[in-house]
Amino acid sequence: MIRDAAELLTHLRAIHAAIRDTVIAACGRSATEHLAIPLGDEGGDTIYAVDRISERVLLEHFAALATRWSCILVAEGLGPTGRMVLPLGTAATSAASDSTGSRAVPRRSPRDLRARRRSRKVTAASRVFFRARGTCSPP
Repeated sequence: MIRDAAELLTHLRAIHAAIRDTVIAACGRSATEHLAIPLGDEGGDTIYAVDRISERVLLEHFAALATRWSCILVAEGLGPTGRMVLPLGTAATSAASDSTGSRAVPRRSPRDLRARRRSRKVTAASRVFFRARGTCSPP
């Protein structure tokens, strides 16, 4: 059982909104071509310029969230493993459990996550970006 699940969900939705708002604001300031530039490959996925914008917001907000709910953040852009234990310095086994000691979330290997996304090279932030611009795919 996740401790204070309804409150956690509220915070997660706020993080989603912050990422969306930041990406949409970046779309207004930068050309589509600039944000769609591939910057490299990391952890088996292509990283675009717009991804770096969303990653910054994601990490900032999850660092704050982790002061109340420690966690293992699994996301593109977090290096070869795609994982980061928050707050920094917390043991992964501690972050993976709630106050009762039960598993808070099932673990999925970065390999499983990459396999699920392999056919979709555009990340979630990129999809928000292109949807905001009224297109369904990158130029």
